[in-house]
Amino acid sequence: MPEIEEILNKVEELREKLNKLAQNKNEKLTDPKIIAVSRELDILLNTYHKLMTNKMIKLKSQ
Repeated sequence: MPEIEEILNKVEELREKLNKLAQNKNEKLTDPKIIAVSRELDILLNTYHKLMTNKMIKLKSQ
C-alpha cells in the first residue's frame, strides 16, 4: 500500500500545481509548462489505475 499512497500524494501535488498554472492569467492551456505537468499527471494516474486493476484481479482470483 505505501506505493499507492505515494502515487496518490504525488497526484495531489501535481493536480494542485496544474491548477495553479492554469489559473495564471498569463498562461495559455497550451503552454509547454502546463502540458508537461499534465502529461506527468496522466502517467501517474495511468500507473495508479494499473496498480488498482491488478489488485482487483488478485482479489477476485483468491
